[in-house]
Amino acid sequence: MAHYQDFVLHFETTATREFLVRVLDSPAGEGATTLGHGISAAESIRILAALAVGAGEVSRETMEMVGNRLFSALFSGEVGALFDRSLGIISGRQDEALRIVLRLDLSNQDLAFLYKLPWELLHREATGEFLTLDRSKSVVRRLQVARPAAWEPVSGPLRILLVVSEPADMPRLDLQAERQAIEGSLGATEEFVVSVLIGPTLERLRERLLADVFHVVHFMGHGGFDVKTGEGALMLEDSEGKALRVGGREIAQTLSGAESVRLAFLNACDTARATAEDKANPFAGVAAAMVRGGVPVVVAMQFPITDAGAALFSATFYRRLALGDVIEAAVTEGRLALYVREATSAEWFAPALFARAAGEVVLGKRRRAEAKGEARPGIAESYGAAPPAWERGDLQMDDGGHAASSVGERPATYDKGEAERGRTKPPAAGKGDADAGGGGAAAGSAFEGLQAYTASVLRQVEIGDEEARKEHRTWSMASLVAAGVGFGMVIAALVSVLLSQREVGAVTGIASVVSGAVSALFFKQSQAASARLARMTDDLAELRSISMAQHIAQTMETAPERDRMKAGIVEALLGGSGGVGGRKKGRGRLSR
Repeated sequence: MAHYQDFVLHFETTATREFLVRVLDSPAGEGATTLGHGISAAESIRILAALAVGAGEVSRETMEMVGNRLFSALFSGEVGALFDRSLGIISGRQDEALRIVLRLDLSNQDLAFLYKLPWELLHREATGEFLTLDRSKSVVRRLQVARPAAWEPVSGPLRILLVVSEPADMPRLDLQAERQAIEGSLGATEEFVVSVLIGPTLERLRERLLADVFHVVHFMGHGGFDVKTGEGALMLEDSEGKALRVGGREIAQTLSGAESVRLAFLNACDTARATAEDKANPFAGVAAAMVRGGVPVVVAMQFPITDAGAALFSATFYRRLALGDVIEAAVTEGRLALYVREATSAEWFAPALFARAAGEVVLGKRRRAEAKGEARPGIAESYGAAPPAWERGDLQMDDGGHAASSVGERPATYDKGEAERGRTKPPAAGKGDADAGGGGAAAGSAFEGLQAYTASVLRQVEIGDEEARKEHRTWSMASLVAAGVGFGMVIAALVSVLLSQREVGAVTGIASVVSGAVSALFFKQSQAASARLARMTDDLAELRSISMAQHIAQTMETAPERDRMKAGIVEALLGGSGGVGGRKKGRGRLSR
């Protein structure tokens, strides 16, 4: 089992409005440097634009370009040197690995854009590797929240609650396949006890959490994200089995009091998303709300993921847990399985790991599972609304709504290709990219979210540009005044010497030197303000162009026209690389 050592990175702003990345803890020590490669809110739009076009398909070239930008921004200067030394320290030790912890402060508006960046794409150009595909490295997001970070390790079997939500009025998902894959991955071992809640209403979920001890809550179903309010949601069911949109804060509140829960696994689209827009609650996203609510570890999706991809990732994750891996390594293996399945899909870097402590601390060290051959005890099903048609009559229900279950009872009633469906809320009738195939919903949603984010950042940059102009004028005026005073003092000193007033000349000479030094300091500040103003002006001009191009793209009459326009935007942002691939035809993808 890999033992991870922390490489903790903390972000902060300086008095000169620069972004600083500080190493708080690492095997090689501490240090700090300026966040490099021009990473800013405007740069985040360039990066997100490259990943928002193409309905989930991104070329290797674009992935590497984005990953290289993120890596060079994070690991430059002293921080880069500490990173290399840390890798050198652990490289000679068996089962040692490095956990790259990104401490993110969502309450800091200046730094909130860092949350939106796909750090899971970190790519080291020198070695040609994506860091998150390597078991010896893990990227973890640690949100700064006012919660204690101390838990008792789990003793005894790991108890898992599978929450299966499939509202009757939403696109069907093959959740039974995912459930079977998870149960098959855990094998016949007493190390894990699995319970299932089918058709969860909010009330039934709460009752189930309070009625028993669960260490893992695994949600499978549809997710959603409102780009206007910044609120994420899970699609549960109402009393009639129809969709009930439950916001992230409500979900977190539902889990409150269930103190045994160590891990929330959100296998639905956009559950890792949060907003960086003005006047929006940065903790309204599902994953962020759960972390703030006290859940130690959350695995969630920052991009759309297909049904088949979601099932593969979760099955691999639990199989690796059963084989003794810690959470970080299990996530890496799940990510690698998605990459091997389809390297050009954005799915492999969609999963994001939020952790406030090490995996072995949260779940405890699990011994390697050994198959016993007999059926695993403890698998039970519980129903919220009325049981689905494929279940009714197949199980003997008791008064508590529980039943013993054997895997494989559900008939194969799905249409061919259902496994490629995805897990996000579809657009309303008449909206979105209906004419572009199944992938249109995900692409449209992503691009609409990018538009809202662009508009918000544009407002922030406009304010920053005005502040930079004022700051530049202030320092320039101060520098001129100080220089004028110094020049006057020099003249006064010379006149005093000519009139044989040496003492007065000495005093004025010293004053002129001081004035000159002050003037030089003010001039340096003026230059820094000028450089900042130039950056802000460039960003402002580019953002206005991007905003206009996005608006034009949305006015195109057909989806192919919109896609061509959007692709043109990305090519311009990434230097004409044309890195974003087109949408695959005929696969009928809908995102979860």
